[in-house]
Order: sequence, then structure tokens, then C-alpha cells
Amino acid sequence: MTACVPARTDDQTTRTARAHPPYSPPSPPHGPPSPPAPHATGVTPAPPPCSPPGAGNAVRDPAEVRAESAAPGDPETPRAEPGASSHSCCRPWNPWRDHQSGAPRAQHAPAARETHHPGHHPGGHQLARGIGAFQRHTAPLVRGELARLAREGQQPSQLFLTCADSRLVTSMITASGPGDLFVVRNVGNLVPVPGAESGDDSVGAAIEYAVDVLKVRSVTVCGHSGCGAMQALLSAEASAAQSPLRRWLRHGTPSLERMASTQESPARLTGRAPADSVEQLCLTNVVQQLAHLRAHESVARRLADGSLTLHGMYFHVGEAQAYLLDEPAGAFTQVNALEDTSP
Repeated sequence: MTACVPARTDDQTTRTARAHPPYSPPSPPHGPPSPPAPHATGVTPAPPPCSPPGAGNAVRDPAEVRAESAAPGDPETPRAEPGASSHSCCRPWNPWRDHQSGAPRAQHAPAARETHHPGHHPGGHQLARGIGAFQRHTAPLVRGELARLAREGQQPSQLFLTCADSRLVTSMITASGPGDLFVVRNVGNLVPVPGAESGDDSVGAAIEYAVDVLKVRSVTVCGHSGCGAMQALLSAEASAAQSPLRRWLRHGTPSLERMASTQESPARLTGRAPADSVEQLCLTNVVQQLAHLRAHESVARRLADGSLTLHGMYFHVGEAQAYLLDEPAGAFTQVNALEDTSP
């Protein structure tokens, strides 16, 4: 399966020769803009994930290159701080969270940019800073590839169905880039059974579009540790009140029933037992949603002719560790670093 491979960040993805030549620092702010880099047509393997300092295969972050090459006093290019985190893969998120070993954010950005104007919510300010960082640092690197995708249209090989949890960055944990994944996210990575009374056909529509129109070659259901939807299912109390969330979570009831059944072998992790009932349900839910997928007509048809495969995945957030489901064994197996998961 091509999607579930060792992770690299979106920023690392753009730095590969996958769609562009090697990165070169931008011109100083007051100089003439650099001409856009020519679009490369070759595709090369993904670089390895972030490595410890001194490792021969370490991937350098553009922020470090800019910091070293910037003229003194350049307000647009902060220099690397002493003692900063060695994991440069976190730096693209700095407009949202400070990953520099607890250093004050004021050290990394001009004070003027932190001013909250009257009527401006801090959340909107964070969003604006993040978008601005993308336009300055990332857009020049991906513009050629996005222009190609705009001309040719999308042809993703994977439908990736996962939870809406903010801790899951799909392109990071699958080392994918623009045009690779058709992503569907919802609370609990649930796949309603066809014909279920949910009042929401969005998941079924996305499955049909991906399988019948985009002709994806595989579908992955990805669950994760500490899923709030699974916790809610376990702690649900009988109530006549039906909020939108409660109605949606009814699609997770078959997962609860599967976990409680003595007729089904419990989903498990290789090497250790599930930590608690929440993790057990998170694993069981992936298996159950794969069963729901098979009930969709478009999926069943493609499975029958051998042109589609289904995969289960579990991501442990606290360990940054991915597991792939071996369905015949009923076990999720840890994916090791740099392991080739292709057939």
C-alpha cells in the first residue's frame, strides 16, 4: 500500500525533487524577485524523515537555510535560536504553536505581527500568520506542481478515510503530497452502512466519487489512539435527547457490538495488548468500518474484479507510531522506520 509509509512533513514533501528542483533561498526582501523555478518532470523517492543531529541523511529545513543566508537585521528571516529543537519537521507549524523548546514566540517574529487589532480574534490572527508563512516559504516550491494538477486534474491513487481529530495530519503521517490522497474526515472515522438513516450522505457520496469517478486503487480507514468519538460511545448514557453528534455516533454502535461479541476475535496489536477499552474500541472500529465499506455497491464491484484493495490503519498519537491491519490475522502490525510497505 503506497499511502501508509514512514512520515515526512508537508514542508519536506515540497523540498524533494518529486516535483521541483532543489530549494534555493529567496531573494532578500528589497531585491528583485527570483524567477520561478522550472518544473521538473521526474519523480524521486521520498527523503527519510527527520534525523538526529549529525546523521548523514538528515534533511535540512528551509528555515535553517534562510536563517544562515539572511542579511543581519532582516526582519523577515529569523535566525535559528541556540538550543532550538533538532526536529526541524515541526517548524512549519510555528505560526500556530511554538516548537522551539519553549522559547518565547517573540524571539521568532516581529512584535508588530503579534498585535491584535480591535475586532480581530486571536484565532484569525494565527490563521493569517500561517497562510502568510505558506505564501512566502512553501507556495514558490509547490506552485509548479499545483499548476500541473490544475491543468490535468486530480488522479489520486488512495481514498483515505480518517477522523477529524486535529492531531492527525494526513499528509505528514503518509508522506504524501498534493494529488496523492482523496481525504474524507469525520468524527470517529465512521462509514455509515448504505441505507442507514443518518440524514447525511456525504461519506457515501465521497466513497462513490472516489471509487467510481476518480478510480482510486485502494481505500484506507485510519483510526487513532485516544479518539473522543470512541470515548463517547463507551460512556454514552441512554437519553431521549438526540443532538447531531449523538445521531452521528449511532454509526459506531456496530463497533461496540463487535467488541462485546463472543463470536468475533478481538482486534489486537502485535507485541502488546490494547492499553484499555478505549484503545480496544479504536482498533475494533477500524475493522468494523472496513466491513461497512464492503457493503457499498461501488466498493463491492471493484473488490470483485480485483481493481480495488482495502486497508486498515491505526495511528498511536502519543508514540507517533503507525500500525497496519493484517486482516486474516486480526492484528495491527507496527510499521517500522524506512520499511517498504509496497506489495
